[in-house]
Amino acid sequence: MKKLLTLLLATIFLATTQTAQAQSGSMYPTDPQRICFNDGYYDYLFTNITTTGTKTLYATGSVIGVGNGTWTAELWVDFSAGGKTGTVEVHAVNPLMDGCTGGYTDSFIYTGNMTINYSGGVRTYSGGGGWTSFCSGSVFGTGTWYASGPCGAPGLVQNGTKPSDKNPAMTTGAGFKMNVAPNPVRNNTNISYKIPKTSSVNITIYNMMNQPVKVLVNENQSAGAHVANWTGVSNTGTKVPNGIYKVVAIVNGKPYSETIQVIQ
Repeated sequence: MKKLLTLLLATIFLATTQTAQAQSGSMYPTDPQRICFNDGYYDYLFTNITTTGTKTLYATGSVIGVGNGTWTAELWVDFSAGGKTGTVEVHAVNPLMDGCTGGYTDSFIYTGNMTINYSGGVRTYSGGGGWTSFCSGSVFGTGTWYASGPCGAPGLVQNGTKPSDKNPAMTTGAGFKMNVAPNPVRNNTNISYKIPKTSSVNITIYNMMNQPVKVLVNENQSAGAHVANWTGVSNTGTKVPNGIYKVVAIVNGKPYSETIQVIQ
């Protein structure tokens, strides 16, 4: 009986100590069942979570609401510096991985910091940093991100957090649309696009080594519909080899991209 009572008291003490540590913020919760936050665009839900002591956290889950399916995601948070704030990295991957031909990037990566708070039995998550998006293995765009949780509740986004002015998952922006046809390209294709206002426009064909092949447009253009024609030749006038290329449009400093295939 004495041994049983001693064991019971030790168990209660250990549970009380762990709860107090979690609530005080001296360590992140060692038994999280779910991490959820919103970056102003999408919900991020992580339910497969592993931890190493009180130093690192790794989780897999989903990015919900992108528009072309549920993206897979991975989350790493390193708390080795101590406290309740750690360095964070999030990888999000397009389920289609179509070389950005469908209007969405192939993937994007968030890096920065995340804070996990625990109060009154509720865990909240906030963070921010920079992001990089990718098309066919090449950098497509960069920007900043801000996030707060729990997700699915925009009213709970903390003061000062807001989405970036660019959406890391998308290759098209408000008021700008680009279409390449025919694709695959056999000797000739048209790049049609619309701009909402007078803008600085550069449209260049790149190969998969990210080298410029042909500059099609480099000027200020008025609002409305435009078409740029490409006959499959380089800046030197020679036919380009068969393969995968990118049409990159930079409109007022913002990049947009479509992947094309050349068969000549």
